[in-house]
Amino acid sequence: MSLDHALDYAKCGIRVLPIKPGTKRPPMNEWVQAATTDPAIITSWFTGMYADHGVGLAMGRQPDGRFIFALDVDEHDAAHSGGETLADLQARHGKLPDTVRLLTGSGGLHLLFTAPPGVEVRNGSAGDGVDVRGEGGQIVVAPSIHPGTGRRYECESGFAPWEHNIAEATGWLLDIVKVAPAPPQPQARPQLGTMYDFQSPDSPAEWLRSWWRWPGELRKAGWTEHHVDHNGDEYWTRPGKPTRDGESAVLHPDGRFVVFSTDASLFTLLSTARHINVDGGRTVSPFEFYAAYEHGGDMSAAARFLITKMPEADSRLPPPQGDGDVPCKVTFRTADQFDTKPARQLIRGWFPRGELCIVAGKPGVGKGIVITDICARGSRGVDLPNGDRPLGPFVSGVICLPGEDSADEWARRLTVADAQLDRVMLAETIPDSAGVEHPISASTIAAAVEGMARQGAGLVVVDSFAGLANSAGKDTNKGEVRAVLDDLSEVARRFDLTIVIIHHVRKAQGDPLDILQGNTQIGAAVRSVLVAVEERVADGAEPDVILFGVAKLNGSKRSKPVGFRTVGRELFHQDGQPMRDDRGDVVYVARVQWIKDRTFTQGEFIAACNGSVLRSSDRDDAATDILANGPMASTEYMKEMDDAGFSADQAKRARDRVGETKRHGGKWWSYPKSMDSAAAAQAIEILASGEGDG
Repeated sequence: MSLDHALDYAKCGIRVLPIKPGTKRPPMNEWVQAATTDPAIITSWFTGMYADHGVGLAMGRQPDGRFIFALDVDEHDAAHSGGETLADLQARHGKLPDTVRLLTGSGGLHLLFTAPPGVEVRNGSAGDGVDVRGEGGQIVVAPSIHPGTGRRYECESGFAPWEHNIAEATGWLLDIVKVAPAPPQPQARPQLGTMYDFQSPDSPAEWLRSWWRWPGELRKAGWTEHHVDHNGDEYWTRPGKPTRDGESAVLHPDGRFVVFSTDASLFTLLSTARHINVDGGRTVSPFEFYAAYEHGGDMSAAARFLITKMPEADSRLPPPQGDGDVPCKVTFRTADQFDTKPARQLIRGWFPRGELCIVAGKPGVGKGIVITDICARGSRGVDLPNGDRPLGPFVSGVICLPGEDSADEWARRLTVADAQLDRVMLAETIPDSAGVEHPISASTIAAAVEGMARQGAGLVVVDSFAGLANSAGKDTNKGEVRAVLDDLSEVARRFDLTIVIIHHVRKAQGDPLDILQGNTQIGAAVRSVLVAVEERVADGAEPDVILFGVAKLNGSKRSKPVGFRTVGRELFHQDGQPMRDDRGDVVYVARVQWIKDRTFTQGEFIAACNGSVLRSSDRDDAATDILANGPMASTEYMKEMDDAGFSADQAKRARDRVGETKRHGGKWWSYPKSMDSAAAAQAIEILASGEGDG
């Protein structure tokens, strides 16, 4: 009932607001700004958080330019009858014109009038029992319940706002109520496109979108991340609202930010956003968000400021007035205004979100098959081989560059890897302005990745770095593709997207990062590097296991290496029959078989990259170095050995060979065999008491 009445009032051009049950007050402090005639907001109010509320009308300036005020004729006290006061006024000055008449729950009456242009009516009194509600005032109306009498507010028959016009106040009434000159109205803002072509690719709005990162900008504006669902949708809570009270907006993986809260504190943002969804939520563009929070919703001011920051800004600005040099200005923020939360992970310990990553290995080692398996598992949202479970299924995109594996081959691999195929996109070409398809190259790779991001991809695989460099005509050994990598990094940050490039390693062996093919700038340009490398075995033995480990990962704890083998699996038709090639042989496609009955250490991974077998003497040397300075708690020793890349069993065996242990104060202590037993006992006692300095 409240919704129907509220929408009817709004259709008549009067701003509506909810009224808290059992009171005559709105539920929000900022009700003057929140009151609205917007049917989407009104519907969300009275079908959502304010469904049990009454209805109020905000007096003062209305969206159509009218100024409406009310005479509140009170009848709850016979000694101060508002009706008698109003009758005396009309007997002396003349009858008031017929106007909208709204009956109160206490037997009183609201009469609505308009003030002429240039006049503003304030809250006040017109006599005993007759209050005036003007700018900054509101009245409670039907179908609300009066908190004192329990009776319902009503519209007098024939005089509801949708049945009768609101009359203009007479001169004598304006003389009695408190009036003041209306403040000058702000000039109407130019419509979008009047001052700047916002549809142009080089407009301020599009330039802002090109570097915008929603998570960082939301936190900067005081929003708090609430949770991420299984679809990858991020829910956020508005500033000033505890996260325990729920979410206020959702950030979709494709970059759409939709606000469904109608709280008055978001008035500027909601009024700036122009796109209203069918469910009442508002899709907010980066430019609208920026204009609301940085320029009070003034889009023209926001555009003028952004133009000064854009490339080639001098050609867009009017010529400077006067002579003299323009001083250099530096824009800065203090450190407390920056986001200090840890980097978010697509796959914990492997791939951070919003970053550029590399998976490398020799030809034929299985790096592409590993990535296929990761895409397949991600499409279903199941556990990954490093033990991490994605927050939810994520869409993957694969960009196949000339000279590398085709999209058909990727589709076959994804099929035998049990991927949810409708959650993986494959691209080999990109159209030009005339619609002609061309192979994706270094000059179009960023646009191709961005296209996939806009379709909801959370992970995009580029196959491969060599194809990228060849299409650019660049020499990887000279670091000439760094500009292309920087472009991809920018796309990853803007869309909070993980981009993985498949790359090769050198024939020579060495440290994991050093064996990447090409210039060392390649490893420096990315935030995560994983390498697939054959396990080192004794001379004459055939390697059976491929280790997949982290060579570089900024800002997060690395996952331990995992092992896998590649195996063939039959490819089947939809009718369940195996596919056969032209010779009639069954078609087998490679897939990953992860090794679950063994654990691998970082030391073994590094040794494989270096081309050496990790020997017991290596473990002994590490244990000797760690214990060299005397006693240390055994838990600390185990941690040091773990950091050095050795398993718990390897660490214990090495300690037994080169060290001793003693129990003291409820702890086990380790120390080198070369240390005198009595000296070790004394040192342990001092360390255990906390009196020594180590």
